[in-house]
Amino acid sequence: MIYLFSLLLILIFIGLNLAVFGIFKDNKKASKILLYSSAIFFLTYKITEYIYWQIVGLHHKVPIEFSAISYFVFSLAVLTNKKPLINFAVFCAPVAGFFYFLTGIATPAIYLFENDGTFLFIMATFNHALLYLSGLTLLITHKLDRHYIRQAPLFTGISVGYAFFMRWLINPQGSYVILDLAEGNLFNGIIDSSAISGFYAIYYVGLFALLAGFFFIVYFINRKTAHNAQRTAHNGGF
Repeated sequence: MIYLFSLLLILIFIGLNLAVFGIFKDNKKASKILLYSSAIFFLTYKITEYIYWQIVGLHHKVPIEFSAISYFVFSLAVLTNKKPLINFAVFCAPVAGFFYFLTGIATPAIYLFENDGTFLFIMATFNHALLYLSGLTLLITHKLDRHYIRQAPLFTGISVGYAFFMRWLINPQGSYVILDLAEGNLFNGIIDSSAISGFYAIYYVGLFALLAGFFFIVYFINRKTAHNAQRTAHNGGF
């Protein structure tokens, strides 16, 4: 039963990619509708959600995780058409969506048994699917400029710094994936203490190499798929 969920996520993931490259890539009107409607939906839903958490007293429920930040970055990038935000959104939105599917496919029990209820579980899956769909559409329909290679890593680093600050401010004992990755906590209790210093050296080299790889992959996909796309006008839209 658990792995039926993995199969479902695989089918959804394949369907999203087929939709992007079969429908939205060469249909400017459809891609524009998708991008703007997704941006408005994310802002409306997420702002409402976080206001609700504050009203009921769950003050630690704020956007800290990378995907939670990505919803706002993507939405503001589309609605404001600011180049620095776009250069970050084309990275964070599809990557956040991709890793949600990757984690769910590899370890479905985490999503099925460690969630905050059926409704929020369904909405989390829907939101990440829409984030991946719209983020990938943005990636392949908007030609990046030369500042991407500097701005995307910079804003990723700022996102990590923001997560550290927010954890310190509202939930010092909280566990967040973005910070577990940054601190190397995913391997606590696995690595022998005598080898821990050498392990962290290898871990951070590997982590930065992985990030660099993803930055390059995003740039490569954009160059291969959006080479005929019109650059977004400073006073125009998508």
